[in-house]
Parts: sequence; C-alpha cells; structure tokens
Amino acid sequence: MKKIKRYVSLLVGLIIYSLSFNLFLQNYDLIPGGVSGIAIVFNKLYNFDTALFILILNFILIIVSYFTLGWSFTKNTILGAILSPFFIKITSFIPNIIDIKGTEVIFVAILGGILAGYGVGIIYKNGFSNGGTDVIEFTLSKYLKIPINKAIMIVDGLISIIGGLIFGLDKAIYSIIVLLCLSTVSNKLLSGINKSKTFLILSKKHNKIKDLLINEYDTDVTLLKVKGGKLNNDYKIIMTIIKNDKYDKVKKEIKEIDKKAFITITKSYEVYNSNKMLTKAKEC
Repeated sequence: MKKIKRYVSLLVGLIIYSLSFNLFLQNYDLIPGGVSGIAIVFNKLYNFDTALFILILNFILIIVSYFTLGWSFTKNTILGAILSPFFIKITSFIPNIIDIKGTEVIFVAILGGILAGYGVGIIYKNGFSNGGTDVIEFTLSKYLKIPINKAIMIVDGLISIIGGLIFGLDKAIYSIIVLLCLSTVSNKLLSGINKSKTFLILSKKHNKIKDLLINEYDTDVTLLKVKGGKLNNDYKIIMTIIKNDKYDKVKKEIKEIDKKAFITITKSYEVYNSNKMLTKAKEC
C-alpha cells in the first residue's frame, strides 16, 4: 500500500508540475532552470517540440547518470524522466482552455514558481526525480565537492539567466523569481512547514513547570538528566513540544514561574510518537 501511495504521489507531482509548465512558464517564456527551461528556449528559437526535447535530453542524462552516479541514484530518476515529458505533452492543451494572457508577468512568475515547486517537492519527497539536470547537479556536487544546493543554484540559475537574456532582461529577472519560488516551496515541502516548537527548559522549578505543561496544556514532557560543563552539577532539562498557537502563552507562563529559567526554543518540522508521524504537529 505504501509503495502504491509513492507512485500515486509521483503522478500527482508530475501533473502539477506539467500544469505549471504549460499554463504559466512556457506560456510566458519564463525559464525555470533544468531541462524544461532549455526546452522552452529551443521551442522558441527552433520550434522544437518541448516534450520531445525533454524526453531526448532526459534519456541522454540517464545514461550519464549511470556512469557518473551509479545505478542506485539512476533507478530513481528513470520513471520520472520518462513520465515527465509525457505529462507535459498531454497537458499542453491547458492554455487553450484557461486563458491567462494579459495577466501581470510578476503574478505569473510567482504562481508558476509556487505551483512548479509544489509539484517538484512532492516528487522529491517520495524518493523520485523528474530527471533532467538533477544528474548534472549531483555530478557537480560529487566531483567538485560542493553542497548540492549550491550546485542546483549554479546550474538552474545559469540556465534561467541565459534563457531569460535570450528573451530579454525583464524575462531574465522574472525567470529568477520563478526559480526562487520553485526552490523555496520545494525545500519547504521536503523539510516540512513547522507547526510546533520544541522547548528545552532548564530550571530549578522544573516540577512546577512540568505540572503546568501536563495539566494546563495537556502535553507530555520528557525529563533529561544532564551535567553542567562548568560546575559539573547535575540538572534536569524539560523537553516538550508546543503548537505554534500556544507558543507565546507557554513561554510567558514559564517565565512567570521562574524568571531565571534557561529556555531554548527551536522549530519542529515533524513530530513522531510511537513511530507514527502526528499530523499538524500534535504534541507528543
């Protein structure tokens, strides 16, 4: 069942990306980076079918991936690399049904980038790739020893700028906006949108704070035994998860109990309990 859900999610992600590609990006000559960005340029200059171009280039990059990154990486790109141009082709009629001509380009760039990023995020989150310049980016990261996020910005940024310059400086700027929106949304989807905070509380009045959290906020707490590095004293740290809407109130009430309490607060992107992810960051 889990495997089926992964493949269904892949299809959903590809459809969302294809809709964004046809309705927003190609329709306005905005270059989102990657193979699809190169395809838009070739379509504009030589009237080369974008879906066919993506399929051919993806096929070449799959071969390159096998020799540079190995089979374990390549096997996760094959399905997405083949299906991506297929969905772009079958959704190419969308601009004929939904007419957005006349819409301000800035709105098109933002909406197109957000929608494309959401689709890409779903694909990556389920362990797949839609092929394309992922291969180039991971190869650069591997052999040049640079972080993958820098490799992505270098490759996709260069494609967006070059493509945008071909269509004009204004398109170059809008293409960069598309790329920024796409990468931000996809990264957020991969890492999660924090809906809770993790509190680490060091206080001599830890029992009162513990009772407050359990009785007033109905949240579990964990007591961690620690030893101070400077004085070598034994302490107890309270760890608990608090939803964002209660964050300020809890922080204030802890300070009312102990003004000298040492509190560290971090974002919690995902929360698990009994090996099950709790949706909406439910307290554990």
